[in-house]
Amino acid sequence: MAFKKTLSLALIFFSLTFIPSKANAFSIYAGPSYSFGGVIAESDFYNGATDWAPGFMTGMKYGRLSMELFLRKFALKRDTEKGGVSYEMEIDNVVTGMSFRIEVHPILDLIMGVNGQNVLVRANSKNSSNQLSGLLDKSYVNWHVGGGLKGEIYPNVISRVDLVYYKGDIDFGLFGIDFSLMYNFVTF
Repeated sequence: MAFKKTLSLALIFFSLTFIPSKANAFSIYAGPSYSFGGVIAESDFYNGATDWAPGFMTGMKYGRLSMELFLRKFALKRDTEKGGVSYEMEIDNVVTGMSFRIEVHPILDLIMGVNGQNVLVRANSKNSSNQLSGLLDKSYVNWHVGGGLKGEIYPNVISRVDLVYYKGDIDFGLFGIDFSLMYNFVTF
């Protein structure tokens, strides 16, 4: 019984990833992206900080499986209060990574991969010269997962909207909505 279930899962994975869905065997693409990021954290200091940020993506596709490299730089902002003092938080977060994108349907992708985040937090007091201590200044290597919709707007130009959760550590993560335009440079 367990063997049949394992075999069924293996066949589903194989059919989703390795059977080409189009006549093109291989393509290389790149393009700009613009992302909305929001911090999901256990600490109220960081939770809810948001920003719109530019980025860049490049990748290669074979059949239904793509491998991508990306870079995004966020300057997330949030106002917070501690001990009756208001602070203006700024979280600099550089997100780089490698994704595997599986085409489930011609307009729907699943995304999973590895990301690195370099996080630096600064807090300036609005009312006085008080400073917060113990703020994040870390680098993380962890995973991300998500999904997206895509469509061809011109020949060799693909528009995408992705929803992705970038895990940092137990205290810090980033939820992103990524808008991107990809151009197929090489297709054969």
